Amino acid sequence: GIVVKAPMPAHVFGGKSAVVPRELLDEQLVRLATSAGAALREDATVEQLALTERGVTVTLSGGERIDADVVLGCDGSPSTVRKLLGAPDFPDEDAAFAVRVYYEGLNLTHPDAYAIFWERELLPAYGWIFPLPGGRANVGVGLRTDRMRRARVKLPELLDRFCAMPRA
Repeated sequence: GIVVKAPMPAHVFGGKSAVVPRELLDEQLVRLATSAGAALREDATVEQLALTERGVTVTLSGGERIDADVVLGCDGSPSTVRKLLGAPDFPDEDAAFAVRVYYEGLNLTHPDAYAIFWERELLPAYGWIFPLPGGRANVGVGLRTDRMRRARVKLPELLDRFCAMPRA
């Protein structure tokens, strides 16, 4: 029931911030990488990685092999690339999960404000509403992995509860 309104401090990014839709961020990252010489392989499944003297050999399902200087594993926290390199899993207390949806056709009461919700009905999770241009918003919930396991929370159900809350 407590609302805190605070401007972005001037010493943090000049007092400015922005929300970038994930699909736009990913597209821009792909453009930058491919313009710098990276080869994009979509719908490819990495089966093996082998470190070599010259870099990395990647074996895809179907047997295609690719020799590379660098491999970017942009496949999320349960990363196949991470596992194949032998990196340990993130400890549950250092990892988090979230689910979000983009809503369209909204008439937001505060279209220039990011809203973060710590509501009793959501705890130990939190919710957010991040406005986007054109009456759109990124709406989601998230929480630390260890707390999600203890509470036996299903994030899609939690998101539905959040979206049904009068304040949201």
